[in-house]
Amino acid sequence: MNSTRQVRFAGRCDVGPNREHNEDAIAVFDERGLRHAGDVFAATLPADDGVALLVLDGMGGHSSGDHACRLARGFLAEQLVGRWPADEEARAAWLASLLLGASARVNGDGTTHAGQGATVALAVVVGEVVHVLHVGDVRVYLMRGDRLEPRTRDDTFINQARERGLDEAELAKLPRNIIVQALGYGEPVPHVQTLRLEPGDGLLLCSDGLHEALTDVEIAAALRGRDPADACAVLVERAIAADSDDNISALVARLE
Repeated sequence: MNSTRQVRFAGRCDVGPNREHNEDAIAVFDERGLRHAGDVFAATLPADDGVALLVLDGMGGHSSGDHACRLARGFLAEQLVGRWPADEEARAAWLASLLLGASARVNGDGTTHAGQGATVALAVVVGEVVHVLHVGDVRVYLMRGDRLEPRTRDDTFINQARERGLDEAELAKLPRNIIVQALGYGEPVPHVQTLRLEPGDGLLLCSDGLHEALTDVEIAAALRGRDPADACAVLVERAIAADSDDNISALVARLE
């Protein structure tokens, strides 16, 4: 399909200053399957043909988290080949089913990687439509002009407690980093939403190694006025400077 709309994107995945092993993964797909993966990449793809942006944060320690990310990414690479559903609602439901399939692949691997799992964010752009899906604490932000808007809510124990009405004094006594949903753990329920993008809008997908190290104000400042490749580099550099205690992943895309 010919289109003047393009998705310009870049990704950067770093082990971080306090880890020895990288359990994050980033990737970009279209209807031909996996197009870009690795620690650093930047490219442009037609928006109307469909572009899927993925960030995974492995769980289980050392090789287990890394293995879970490879399984989930491999499953999505297989399933995203071919024509994607044209109807928006059908496409959103199909994408949610793919995350469930990826979770089953991780859970049913049958290897010695005990406790493996992964949190995930998937943003799929088709024309001006973007489907945002997540499980766990990988986040998706919408950038519109100078405004940065969180579009996901972390699947954490403390957020569950907040929703039950605990006050800030009670919340302060609770652990902040317990994940209550992840691929490979039980039967996760993906959060799904569909948005409309405007020309110039951007998306940021990032692991907790970035969003726990930097405030939303600091993230917005790093994104402002920068192309995706520069923005990713600056975000990772600033998270490292802030002494992030986890792997750091950033995937930035703009509709042009």
